[in-house]
Amino acid sequence: MSGVSWPRGNELNEVKEIVSAMAGRGPEDVRVVVSPYRICPLGAHIDHQGGTVSAMTINKGILLGFIPSDDTEVILRSGQFKGEVRFSVDEVQQPKPIRKKGEPHATDSPKLQETGNWGNFARGAVYALQSRGISLTRGIKGYICGSEGLDSSGLSSSAAAGVAYLLAFETANNLTMTPTENIEYDRLIENEYLGLKNGILDQSAILLSSHGFLTHMNCKTKAHKLIPSPKLNSEQSDFQKSYKILLAFSGLKNALTNSPGYNLRVVECHEAAGILLNASGNDKLEPRLCNVDPEAYETHKGLLEPSLAKRAEHYFSENTRVMKGLQAWASGNLKEFGKLISASGLSSIQNYECGCEPLKQLYEILLKAPGVYGARFSGAGFRGCCLAFVDANLAEEAVTFVTEEYRKVQPKLASQIITEKAALICEAGDCAHLATAANNNLNLCMHGLDLLALNIGVQAADSAISLGKGCSRKCESEFCSVPPFLRYGKYCGLLYSGCPGEKPCDGLDACCMKHDACIQAKNNDYLSQECSQKFISCMNKFKTGARTFKGNKCKVNEVIDVISVVMEAALLAGRALHKP
Repeated sequence: MSGVSWPRGNELNEVKEIVSAMAGRGPEDVRVVVSPYRICPLGAHIDHQGGTVSAMTINKGILLGFIPSDDTEVILRSGQFKGEVRFSVDEVQQPKPIRKKGEPHATDSPKLQETGNWGNFARGAVYALQSRGISLTRGIKGYICGSEGLDSSGLSSSAAAGVAYLLAFETANNLTMTPTENIEYDRLIENEYLGLKNGILDQSAILLSSHGFLTHMNCKTKAHKLIPSPKLNSEQSDFQKSYKILLAFSGLKNALTNSPGYNLRVVECHEAAGILLNASGNDKLEPRLCNVDPEAYETHKGLLEPSLAKRAEHYFSENTRVMKGLQAWASGNLKEFGKLISASGLSSIQNYECGCEPLKQLYEILLKAPGVYGARFSGAGFRGCCLAFVDANLAEEAVTFVTEEYRKVQPKLASQIITEKAALICEAGDCAHLATAANNNLNLCMHGLDLLALNIGVQAADSAISLGKGCSRKCESEFCSVPPFLRYGKYCGLLYSGCPGEKPCDGLDACCMKHDACIQAKNNDYLSQECSQKFISCMNKFKTGARTFKGNKCKVNEVIDVISVVMEAALLAGRALHKP
């Protein structure tokens, strides 16, 4: 992937060699699914209430190498667990819930990773596809492995595994699914097949993220937007090189308690929502806090008993932090972004009342570490790790500080950490994708740019263009305030001229609209070689001298240059994937 350091060529080759030996085929026949782990900088514990959240992937995760079987048989081996999993894709899969009554709803539960259960993710993927009437005729022979030491760390390794198997089975059976469809299929794996009660945040982040972007999701409407990171300025380096993501490990693989207390937080949120909705005359709405108007919350919050008041305060304050965080990210203000992350961590402790003593200590250590902008738990805070954003130049120093300080307060747990040090330096990742020799370093995550995501741009200079911008029904004279990377395809036309179907503002707008029509004719395949080439040619013709509309304050040729880079990448990706 462009700018992404994982997976490296030797990691891919190692997986290919193992599968090659398993299947008796050459390494060149092995396909590898790259399914990254995710972090959630802002939006803690509000997805189940329909809140807004932010997420991105990291350059660590799961690799699944496979070769399609000649029949329906599935043979799987794991780099983490002994034994071999065998079954047939034409067998009807029945749900196998792993959670017993009273156990936490942890999506990265060690029970999911036990030797006897790890194959259930593959069976769950078959179940999900079968449940939607899809008949699979070919199995896979595969080998799956995860980044060492990161399972059960609160990074959603379970969702990464489920997504990886979905992509493998779909590829083996020549099925083309959208990220949105696979989000639903992974939900079926976890909610129905495994019996977990989690939402769609994890798989959405894994399938929709794109390197250099912060993924923003509305968990009520399921709409998502990709918030681009800016260049700092002409004297400074690229924004992506200015920070690192730090994972600080607690040594806890299992929660210290089996108390259902954390699960009760969800119930308490529903109770708080019910009281507030009833008080505001909206008792017929589903009792989720997303259905409570913020003004109604301020008016009636005095009706809530202390514990419910804390849950509601966390929800509404966290929603606010997410929206502020999107603006901070888009403007390159990492200090403000970090402060919001730390505030989220504090609210998770004080208002949502989650976390255990070792994780709280780790959180406090991170806040004192050199170069750390902000930190919080990754997950519920009962085991696993904390995450932090740190100045790239001070990341190594921060790792040393965290390692030394954590050993002082938790020597026993620190000794159980698999990695050499108590913290690991990571970088932003990309979406889950299929790696090939032709695209190991090519950004193929443009399919993660949902139609809503293309209609998004955030900037500090012009408050008239906002996160909620839709059809303006006029030519946008300052449309360059919106990052041009996001103006291609259908919403190139929408942001530029107003609404699809209107008369184009100029030749570039006409090119955008023609590209939209071409993509629609290709079943919304944004990697169509024909559409990409026509769009590039159209823009080049316009660039030779045609005039733009009166009053346009933007340098159209510069916009064309940026959009052309995007389309060249799409063209290259289309060739690699043999798109028409």
